[in-house]
Amino acid sequence: MAVQFFQTSSKYYILDDLKDYKYICIVDDLITRGATISEIIRAIRTSNQVSIIFGVVLGKTENINYANHIGIEINNNHVPEEYAEIWDSKLLM
Repeated sequence: MAVQFFQTSSKYYILDDLKDYKYICIVDDLITRGATISEIIRAIRTSNQVSIIFGVVLGKTENINYANHIGIEINNNHVPEEYAEIWDSKLLM
């Protein structure tokens, strides 16, 4: 079952009742600092303190300044050349 969240500024509000669920899984596209998932968990906990909540993200943003500071170069060398060519040619736009 998908549950809708309503967002105003940085606050999330649950539009459905989650009191009867033992497990809840939050799926987000990207994580940077974890603020979105933390706020959604906070919103869930206002009405349900007993469910086990899992968070799943599809990707993580990289902080270039931090990586450079610790001596790591962030690049896309792991992307196969044919995909990089499609991206570089801007065929996706």
